Amino acid sequence: MSAAANNGQAWGGGSELSWACDLRIAAESATYGQPEVALGIIPGGGGTTRLARLIGFTKCMEMILDCRPIGAREALAIGAINEVVPDERLREEAIAWAAHIARWPRRALAAAKRSLVEGHDLPLSAARRNERQIFADIARRPEALDVMRRAQARYDAGAGRIPSRLSACRVHPGRRRPCTTWTRPRPMSSPRECWTFGNAA
Repeated sequence: MSAAANNGQAWGGGSELSWACDLRIAAESATYGQPEVALGIIPGGGGTTRLARLIGFTKCMEMILDCRPIGAREALAIGAINEVVPDERLREEAIAWAAHIARWPRRALAAAKRSLVEGHDLPLSAARRNERQIFADIARRPEALDVMRRAQARYDAGAGRIPSRLSACRVHPGRRRPCTTWTRPRPMSSPRECWTFGNAA
């Protein structure tokens, strides 16, 4: 898995490096651009291919022919990146996000990415067949069965039940989705879920 963190001017090859990654996070001040046409060439590192698959043909055509750079918020709005954070928190947030994802079983991460990538350009029926095959291959592995058994045991014991009402996170009140933070100064140390629930004390 790969993640791009941008805190500056990612134009041309810089933005194409971001498009090549699985996930993208940016600082508020970051910009993205494909200015190659203004230089008499075309994007040659994924600007006309990967970017089109990320944001769609229409917006990709606009970015490439217009040559105008866009800010992080606009990139987020059109689906080019996943998240925007304050400049001073970019490194911390990127490391925390990567550490959170790295907690999951490696084979499952690889299989999920494989299903997404291989199925992206297939007809739906073929993509579903491919997904079912990948699922069957990984779900029968002993380590996967063990993880699922342990997860079921935790659920049966009451962990992970969804309360009736979900309120905003007290640690990051501006966020609208589940959030995980890591204890400083070692971001890779034990995670601490910071969602709070309406029926919590």
